[in-house]
Formats: sequence, structure tokens, C-alpha cells
Amino acid sequence: MDQEFLANHWAPLAALVILAIAALRVAPLVWRETSRGRLAVQSRRLRAAHRAREAAIRDVERQVRKVASLEQKSDRIRPRDLSAARGRLVDAKALARIRSDQAMVEANRLRKVIFEEFPPARHDDLRARYLPEDLAEGRPIA
Repeated sequence: MDQEFLANHWAPLAALVILAIAALRVAPLVWRETSRGRLAVQSRRLRAAHRAREAAIRDVERQVRKVASLEQKSDRIRPRDLSAARGRLVDAKALARIRSDQAMVEANRLRKVIFEEFPPARHDDLRARYLPEDLAEGRPIA
């Protein structure tokens, strides 16, 4: 490309650059609206919910160990410290229940995407891949 070519064809080149940028911005949005895109997005959300649930369960286990440790030392620590630890354990258990419910909601949403977006012949394969606990329990999709 020399100077004369750019001087004569600057508008189509600028339009091409703008079109490429727009295509890069719009393509992911369009992809997310396809059946595979919806499945991928919901699968990521389910994995994130499972990770959050597992982290909450680990926190409950940590708080149980902490309360047990403080109860063994109850003659040497302040009662309000033990009470605060018990309160944190109750909060951790409540958060674990909430995270578990959120994971269940995300699994239901993924199940709905599979049921609505894909043909019945693929339901079992997709459920085996994304929701293995469904097939282990023998739960029907609908």
C-alpha cells in the first residue's frame, strides 16, 4: 500500500475496519443466542454455582472444627468468643444451604435449555455430559 492508494481508497478501508470491529463485538452476542451458546453459558453458570457450594461446604467444615476446638478450651476462653464462633457456624450453614439451592436452580435452568433447545434424541447424551447426577438418580428430563 502506497500513499496514493491510501489517498484514493481511505473510505472503504475505514469502513472495513469499523465493520471488523462491529463484527467482533456482535458475533459473541449472536453466538450466545444459539442453542450451543445458551448451553455453554448455562453450563458455566452451573459450574460456578457448584464451586461456590463446595466453598461454602468447606467453610462450614472449617467453622465446625473451630467451634469444636473452642469448646475444648471453653474454660480458658471468653464465652462471647465461643458464642461468636457458634454464630459464624450458623451463618456458614445458612450460606451453604443458599449456595446449594442456587446450584439446584442453575441445574434446573441447564435442564430447561437442554429440553427446549435440543432434539429428544440428544437429551440423554447432553444430560450425561452436563448433569451426570440426573442419570445416576434415574430422573426423567421433563
